[in-house]
Amino acid sequence: MLSSQDKIEVVKSCMHHMAYDYAVKSETASTRLKNIITNISYFKKMEKTLSWYMNRM
Repeated sequence: MLSSQDKIEVVKSCMHHMAYDYAVKSETASTRLKNIITNISYFKKMEKTLSWYMNRM
């Protein structure tokens, strides 16, 4: 989630509604978003691999 709001209540609400991460718009937001996307990709691959192994047990 990318937002201009830097309030903890907004972050809590987004995370409660299953947002993966929360980034506040700033000069460094593009770097943070790249890291978030990289992490999402990594965890999705890990979930897929784990699922593959679990299905073979």
